[in-house]
Amino acid sequence: MQINMKIIEHEGIKYPLIIDLNSMEDFQKSFFAETGKSITENESFENFGLTAGILQFQAALNEGIDYENQKKGINREPISKREAGRIMSEIGMEKVSSVITELTKEFNGKNVKPAAESIQAQNTQTTPPAGKA
Repeated sequence: MQINMKIIEHEGIKYPLIIDLNSMEDFQKSFFAETGKSITENESFENFGLTAGILQFQAALNEGIDYENQKKGINREPISKREAGRIMSEIGMEKVSSVITELTKEFNGKNVKPAAESIQAQNTQTTPPAGKA
């Protein structure tokens, strides 16, 4: 499996960001814990507000850190929500949002298309030939 990772540098420190199933699950859990709302209860991402932006950034950072820890045999500590908010403020919300959006699109592009192709393949296999139903 190929991992899509982007690096953001802040004050000489490189922060890896990964959007995958793990980071998405962590984001959903932390968003619910913080707001009491499910992400699917909102009609669009714009309604999530700053809380969601910071929590998604934190989840992507911590997944990147965890991945690097595993691959490099190091033990870098995860980033707190406050640290994520501070880094996001200093780097700029637009830049962070752009990187997160790009990673999310790459992740969805890899995972949505095969599922759609699988459904299409199932439909063609289960559809009886014309006149045979």
